[in-house]
Amino acid sequence: MEAKKRFKLYKSGKLWCCAAVAFGVMAFGTVNGQADDATPATTTSQVSAATSQVATPADATDSTTNATPESTVTAGTQTSGIAANDKTTAAATTTLNVQQASAAPVNANAVTTAAYAATNNLSTADTIDISAYQPNISEETFRQYHNQGINNVVVKLSESTGWTNGCAQQQVSRAQAAGMTVSAYHFVRFTTAAQAQAEAQLFARMARAVGLGNDTLMIADVESVPQTQYAGIVNNLNVFWQTLSSLGFTNHGVYTGLYYDRQYNVSSTVGKARTWVAAYGNFRNAVQGYGAWQYTDNWNGTNIDASIDFGMFANYAGHQTTSAANLDNFSINANNNTLDVAGWFADNNNQGKGNRYVILLDQDNGNRELVRQKVNAVSRPDVTNAYPDIYGTGNSGFNASFALTGSLADAIANGHHIRVLIRYTSSGDGNSDYNDHTFDGTILNKNVAYLDNMTTSAAGIYVAGWHAADQSINRPYHYVILYDATTKSEIARQQIDSINRKDVERVNPDVYNSANSGFSTNFTMNSALRTALQNGDAIQAISRYTADSDGN
Repeated sequence: MEAKKRFKLYKSGKLWCCAAVAFGVMAFGTVNGQADDATPATTTSQVSAATSQVATPADATDSTTNATPESTVTAGTQTSGIAANDKTTAAATTTLNVQQASAAPVNANAVTTAAYAATNNLSTADTIDISAYQPNISEETFRQYHNQGINNVVVKLSESTGWTNGCAQQQVSRAQAAGMTVSAYHFVRFTTAAQAQAEAQLFARMARAVGLGNDTLMIADVESVPQTQYAGIVNNLNVFWQTLSSLGFTNHGVYTGLYYDRQYNVSSTVGKARTWVAAYGNFRNAVQGYGAWQYTDNWNGTNIDASIDFGMFANYAGHQTTSAANLDNFSINANNNTLDVAGWFADNNNQGKGNRYVILLDQDNGNRELVRQKVNAVSRPDVTNAYPDIYGTGNSGFNASFALTGSLADAIANGHHIRVLIRYTSSGDGNSDYNDHTFDGTILNKNVAYLDNMTTSAAGIYVAGWHAADQSINRPYHYVILYDATTKSEIARQQIDSINRKDVERVNPDVYNSANSGFSTNFTMNSALRTALQNGDAIQAISRYTADSDGN
């Protein structure tokens, strides 16, 4: 007796897409990710007579939006651009789109506060302040805020004599990389001169730790809390300033409430022009003469404090940006079978470090190094125009291409976040005396498909189409499966040889295996298929890439 093989339709670790047919009416869609759901999810549109058509770039829907790397990957819906004919509506392909940054010339001051507010009917805020309550703001998000007119970010570094903001380092570096001016604040709780001195020392240590220079605007947050409600607060605040100055930080400012300042006059220690006052509501006339006005704790629904600068930040925060970076491209090149990376990184600390490496890390595996490549400098005059005061902007660009093999291919296939690290170093091997910038991790998981033809006849069902997916890397077996979604049972499966589809590659050049994504197969009529058709069951065609030779 012949040994029977038991097939499993759903198992973690496969990429698949499916199509449905009932009484000759067909529909098709793809599903991204793991296939261990109880039933396959489908996004469908009705197709009556689909025929194959060569795709052109004009047909393609652009799924790439501007984003900055340290930022992020977002879910979206991509529509396949290869339509059969005017009467056929292409199925909507549900996928997670890798967002890439535009390679357009950089302009650090592309949107001014006044211009943005006038044209977009938003607030006139140009300054926000953040603390540990906003721990995960990405560089991309900071750049979006910058494009909405936010020029200044004030980061909380410390409080009292012991608390420090564990998120401050990334908040400072990401805001600076997005082209924003960064200042710092310390929440005051001192009641004695000795405590004021200790708090200033903590504030200065944190500023050094996060890389802020001596010209940074250092702000004392003096609010109406029990510890600060005493007549001698001004004297102790002056001790705080004296201690900061002795440690090299001589650029001072005060943040306080309008009514608190009227009672305790803490603004007198630095002058009103250097005082940032909080008064929520219609207090614009009351805050005239102050350097800045915090008017809301929920800027545009973000739960972030926002302020209007009357000159305090423009005049005293300076333009102390010492580092900036952007990832212009991070995408698969289907034609070359590579992962292409391009961007720029400029930093005052890069001086004397003539060698450059682009290193890829597996964020989901302890930031383990996957591969590295030594690269040459690329001229970027646009970066110099935007950041003329940062060292090395003119040759801050980099390009690299990595073969989709080995541990890199494994990480992509497993859906891991891939991080790009650009390193300047004086050493030949790149392992000592270096300065790094690391961008946020990205999952490469584009998954696109289209059903060109699904025809029933007395002989069976003919299925043809294409399916390209980033995570089909290391999944060499391609199966097409007929599945009865009504009875939740498999009808038949066939392993197929992928067909060359250069038309698909032209439309999807950044999706792995798009050039060899085609499939075409006949399913012979059998009792299960005949019964399903007679009962009007929903029959799905599933395209699956798997590492299992049986297709499981």
